[in-house]
Amino acid sequence: MKKFKTGELLGKSSRLLSNKLTQGLTKHQIELTPEQWMVLEVLVNEPKSQKEICEITLKNKASINSLVSNLIKTGLVSKSVSESDKRNNVISITDLGIQIKKASNQVASETLDIALEGLSSKDIETLNGYLLKIKNNLIK
Repeated sequence: MKKFKTGELLGKSSRLLSNKLTQGLTKHQIELTPEQWMVLEVLVNEPKSQKEICEITLKNKASINSLVSNLIKTGLVSKSVSESDKRNNVISITDLGIQIKKASNQVASETLDIALEGLSSKDIETLNGYLLKIKNNLIK
């Protein structure tokens, strides 16, 4: 069935993109996983609670706890108690995290250039529309 082929292509493309990003980060000696990069991306503009990070990244609480703990150990993020709700922790990107994020953005951009090679701007816009529809369908 065609829909199974679509599922297979989506899954493989996602894994290949993640693997290519990992290779690029390693090549540039940036000790960061694609998942950690995603968390830094979420935090780059403003601090967030771990619950917000879960919602934005669509990752479960245990995964985010592990990612945040490792990012704290490496000094890329910090954790503090929320002033508005003492039951919640707020995760903030550190100055070192911002530096690493900037360095890794170039690698991420190069990875996407490879993945999208041969596609026009219109193709990419159309693809983004389809992927957004798929994501929204799955979130319902």
